[in-house]
Amino acid sequence: MLKKESGEVVFAASELLQMGWAEGFFGNISLLSRIPPYSLQVKTAYPVADTIPIKEPMRFWVTRAGSHIEDIPEVPLEQIGLYSMEENKLRLLYGEGPPSSEVKVHILLLGTSKNKAVVHCHIPELKRLEGAILSGGLELPEGMVQVPHHEPGSVELAMTTAEAMMNNRLVIWSGHGVISAGCTMQDAMLRVKELNYLMRNALPG
Repeated sequence: MLKKESGEVVFAASELLQMGWAEGFFGNISLLSRIPPYSLQVKTAYPVADTIPIKEPMRFWVTRAGSHIEDIPEVPLEQIGLYSMEENKLRLLYGEGPPSSEVKVHILLLGTSKNKAVVHCHIPELKRLEGAILSGGLELPEGMVQVPHHEPGSVELAMTTAEAMMNNRLVIWSGHGVISAGCTMQDAMLRVKELNYLMRNALPG
């Protein structure tokens, strides 16, 4: 199960690399885990400064702090970790190091019944895309919306994104990047691919 689930994160990282949307420390990926809670022991715990409202305990994979998306396909278990979240306590179950600084938004999105995977990436054409979104020039079949700028990793960004995702499947973080959620990793990546297609065809030059 560990290899199968981490392989889904590798799939998303490979797709982002192919599109040229995974450079350096930018971007993060998460996946809700189906591994039984009794099968792994807690390695360490990390403080959570803000209260994150979740309905029930959860286990999830997410890229760790300082990870590189382009390194995930080669050494996935050095770049991602398996964590649990319960009673506002974040615990590492498998892997090394603390999770991405943007883990709060991943926890909120994975805590809904419809989302099992989340992909966040940075795109070079973001400024051009933002203008098209504001003018209503681009749309995705299952909804795409832009939210105002918030400090990366903040609970404000997480809450704003979670609210926007209630009626959309892809959110543009103004001046930052995009984040997509889906019922599978393939589903979440499909929204990113659809956006990539729109950008290549609706915004020539």
